Amino acid sequence: MTYDDWNLGNRDAKCTETNYWLANTATDYAYLCYVNYRGDCYSGATACWGVRPVVSLVSGVYVSGGSGTEADPYILAKE
Repeated sequence: MTYDDWNLGNRDAKCTETNYWLANTATDYAYLCYVNYRGDCYSGATACWGVRPVVSLVSGVYVSGGSGTEADPYILAKE
């Protein structure tokens, strides 16, 4: 998830019950940001225990379900 994804996304997608780093810095400052288990975004060099991977899908492949957590992984589909 990028900072822009976090900034525009819905609250349920942000809440994963774990902390994770975002894939890039915020557009208005140069610190890497992390999202806590409640979905709140913070910047700076503090402890964070997870990584939310970023995947680029080829044309025609899309996420058809799942939240991306270990308990509910993404389900991919093809057009």
